[in-house]
Amino acid sequence: MYSMDNQMPEFDINSRECRDKQSELEELVAALQKSEAGLKNIVDNAIEGIFQTDREGLITQANPAFARLEGDRSPDEVIGHMNVRDLFVDLSDQRSLMSLLRAADSVQHFESRMRTREANIHWVTVNVRVTRDQNGKAVTFEGTMLDISKRKESEEALQESEAKFRNIVGNAIEGI
Repeated sequence: MYSMDNQMPEFDINSRECRDKQSELEELVAALQKSEAGLKNIVDNAIEGIFQTDREGLITQANPAFARLEGDRSPDEVIGHMNVRDLFVDLSDQRSLMSLLRAADSVQHFESRMRTREANIHWVTVNVRVTRDQNGKAVTFEGTMLDISKRKESEEALQESEAKFRNIVGNAIEGI
């Protein structure tokens, strides 16, 4: 866009073409801001905890639901201060999840017990994927987490009830 003598050409900022381009740019910026606000609203109000970690497991992004799952009041208390590895009650679960991610780059419905900041234990299901750089090296892990403690408690109660029923039927003198 330079002239033969390497001087920048004169540009009339008041030209119709310039005004049209500026108007077009302003419309694009407004559309982008509206889209970003809509996506932020979805993430901030999601029921699932949404998170991103660096390759070492340090939380780099989190939504309010993720912070609440881990016993915090806001994402700011989690981001940069919490390592996802510290959340696993059973480290073998964390190793299993990482092994699955190395094999498939994404894992769905991985269930594990997690520990909150206050050391309360709850069950979660995790969906996570790895993002890689152009050399195939893991860069980030992104995913969702949902508390399934109530479901796990119901499953356990059902198993106990079935075991009692089998015991009663098995010990009955006469068939029912």
